[in-house]
Amino acid sequence: MAQLSTQEVMLMPEPELVAVLKVMSLDNLEQHARGLMKELGSNHYAKLMSLLLSGLQKERQKNNMSSTERFSFVQNTIRDFLPNKALMSDVYERLATIIMLIIAQKYRAILDTK
Repeated sequence: MAQLSTQEVMLMPEPELVAVLKVMSLDNLEQHARGLMKELGSNHYAKLMSLLLSGLQKERQKNNMSSTERFSFVQNTIRDFLPNKALMSDVYERLATIIMLIIAQKYRAILDTK
């Protein structure tokens, strides 16, 4: 499959997108996360990732979060971090999904249960 643009990621039907994201390289996932963040008004990918990783680690130390709770935590952190609140839509959910895949690939230990 040819490399997708961020606009294609935003518009692709969800079932098709999920299948594509699962086989996408880490570099492409990060590129799309940055692109979606830019669409939502922020260029601070590293800062968001730092907030997410430290928050997930703290939550992990307190209790074992389910995958649904982790996803909600990521969505809420993204919503609170990004300046463009008016666009609360499936773009946020797509960004959260991409970021969860990045975290799963790069930082597996944070998601693993004790």
